[in-house]
Amino acid sequence: MTNKLGSANPDRIPNPKKKVDDNFKKVLKIIKKDNEGKPKKNQEVKVIDFNMSFGSMVLFMVKWVIASIPAMIILFILFAILVSIFGTAIVTSFKYNI
Repeated sequence: MTNKLGSANPDRIPNPKKKVDDNFKKVLKIIKKDNEGKPKKNQEVKVIDFNMSFGSMVLFMVKWVIASIPAMIILFILFAILVSIFGTAIVTSFKYNI
């Protein structure tokens, strides 16, 4: 008796999920084996050069400037609060001659 694919033996039909799972288990076993007994250290990386076109660099810098606008607003608000607190304290100290 044959099945839908015409194969007489249903066990011969490849199961891609099983093959992927088996390969994944093999990879995990290799990774675990490689990492056993080794202390985990931070690896230093030194970038010597990178290749970026001029247009991409300009676009990156424009995005950088746009991203800095909210930070500048927050810094301005904090500076205004600090100036109002300490400015009031200094003006008050001169007014009452403390």
